[in-house]
Amino acid sequence: MKSGRNLRSVLRISDAGQEKIAIVTHGGVTARVVDPDTNETVGGYAGFQTMPRIKFRIGLGDSIEIPLLVGTASSVSRLGYAVPPGRGAIEVILNLEGNGSFRTPLLPIIVEGK
Repeated sequence: MKSGRNLRSVLRISDAGQEKIAIVTHGGVTARVVDPDTNETVGGYAGFQTMPRIKFRIGLGDSIEIPLLVGTASSVSRLGYAVPPGRGAIEVILNLEGNGSFRTPLLPIIVEGK
């Protein structure tokens, strides 16, 4: 993905547990960019989003795709306005209906120059 840009994709989620789950979203999920060496959040999407309450339900053993928004606007002043090119990672906080939140494992990304 390009530095300072946004990307729309999907996040595939599987239910390998013992119960059906529902993920509460605003129509999709938004990733944050993480430095994989320090686990520091360094960026993400910076902009407005509509916030309807939409649930994605997953049956036992099933998987679904949820719309994913990734942005590389910097949230750390030392980096400037955009996450610089290089190796990075993203993570998503999933809000599970009735079960709190769950943080995905770090998913690798490559941030390219503009």
